[in-house]
Amino acid sequence: MIRIGIIGDFLKTANILSVILSSEKKDIRIINFNNFDEKIKQTEDFLIIGIAPPNILSSKINNLKLNILIINETDTYSNLSFPPLSLCPNGIILINSDNKSPFKASKSENSYIITFGYNPKSSVTISSVTAGNYNTIQIYIQRNLPTILGDLIEEQEFSINIHANDIAPVLSAITAALSAGISINTIKSISI
Repeated sequence: MIRIGIIGDFLKTANILSVILSSEKKDIRIINFNNFDEKIKQTEDFLIIGIAPPNILSSKINNLKLNILIINETDTYSNLSFPPLSLCPNGIILINSDNKSPFKASKSENSYIITFGYNPKSSVTISSVTAGNYNTIQIYIQRNLPTILGDLIEEQEFSINIHANDIAPVLSAITAALSAGISINTIKSISI
């Protein structure tokens, strides 16, 4: 089971991520932090966990044993550095680089940090948006990205069609799906 934690825009991001994962016939369970129990039957391929205050503490997040942590917003807290965030081996922390609030995160040695957002320095960003019946967005992977499976996704651009006007949760869900090993071809083949 792959565990993905989401801080901020939980339901939007979880629903978009669920659409992507379902297209590959993956079983998904979406819960909030208060419903998490280590004894949850692990019959699903993915467990998506919403994390909200007052549970946004490194010590509490570390107990979830996440593979991927998505940090969509940093406005409600400023520090996830002590103790360092500890994810499963090859774990990935995804941070929205568009947030302006000061934020500190420390990670364990066996994990990676990937940034996403409109910020041109982000690892994953958007190079263009074309409006229409569906919005077409051009996703730009600016540097090689590790996955939790130990693979690398090479720098590249690709287009996807989306219904939504709120692009930030779409971008975080796509980055999480790529980090979890979902192929770019799968993501390109669906309308989100």
